[in-house]
Amino acid sequence: CASNDVKWRPAKADRGFTFLEYSLIVAYLFCGRRKMTGIEYVLSEVMEPNLFVIRKQKRDSPEKVTPMLIYYALDSSIYQAPQLCNVFTSRIVGTLFLTLASCGFD
Repeated sequence: CASNDVKWRPAKADRGFTFLEYSLIVAYLFCGRRKMTGIEYVLSEVMEPNLFVIRKQKRDSPEKVTPMLIYYALDSSIYQAPQLCNVFTSRIVGTLFLTLASCGFD
């Protein structure tokens, strides 16, 4: 079996879930998980079959959630999305460098 032919699939992906299993999953996701606190990963966007967006967040209480990082899975590779402050810093430094270079300040 070539490694290119093997793809990850969730358990029971070929058989589907029974009504009881589906009900238990929904009950866990919407009732049990919200009572817990700590770090959690949430699948926030899905564009099958190529793109999945995963949000790492800290749950302080059932109502309060603080987003921490964003990851995206694109064509079976997982990447960490850059934080907005790092993007702004990079753009400002680049612009400042080019402005100073054009004025003759090397």
